[in-house]
Amino acid sequence: MVDNGFDRSRITVIPNGVDTNIFSPATVNEKIELRKILGLPVEGKIAVFSGRFEEGKGIEVLLTVWPRLQADLKGENITLVLLGSGSLEEEFKKQFGCNDSIRFEGWKTNTADYLRAGDIFILPSFGEGLPNSLLEAMSCGMTCIATKIGGISEIIQDGENGLLIEAGNAEMTLSILKEAVLRNKEYLRLGLNARAYIEKNMSIGKVADLYLELYSKLI
Repeated sequence: MVDNGFDRSRITVIPNGVDTNIFSPATVNEKIELRKILGLPVEGKIAVFSGRFEEGKGIEVLLTVWPRLQADLKGENITLVLLGSGSLEEEFKKQFGCNDSIRFEGWKTNTADYLRAGDIFILPSFGEGLPNSLLEAMSCGMTCIATKIGGISEIIQDGENGLLIEAGNAEMTLSILKEAVLRNKEYLRLGLNARAYIEKNMSIGKVADLYLELYSKLI
């Protein structure tokens, strides 16, 4: 905006807000109960994608590397849960629906339950602004993997509160996913840091205060 002539002093950046009460980390027992209620495997690791099934979301990259991840981690019980719908949903189901470890759950209103039941969140998009799905997963304390694009690279510090991958890079996606599964206990700190970051910067109360501050200034 500055490059296009806008006065920097009249630019205010306010992020999307997250209800940190709804999107909150689950205890071990809560996670088990949620998995039972949702019909998900109680044991093993669960990776979650939440978003539209459209071009540019990078879902095909994730679905293509998933069988390879299974082959590399034969001793691990891993499940991929896909939340959302869109024009590519049926095509993806035809191509990858025969894999029992890939769950197409469709569009859901209780996204928080799935995030709280999961371990790893992955967003392999080619283009994003500041995706709510990622902020919600961070607020739930998940190990978050997302592409280094747009606003994502502004909120995720690689190796501190999440993991960044290059958009469209299947080999990197596979490698980071594998690390997230094998080093899950070590990576719990990423989820803790992600939760702390959201609470400090993007809770709905914090964002509301920023709007009030801006309105007061303008008045």
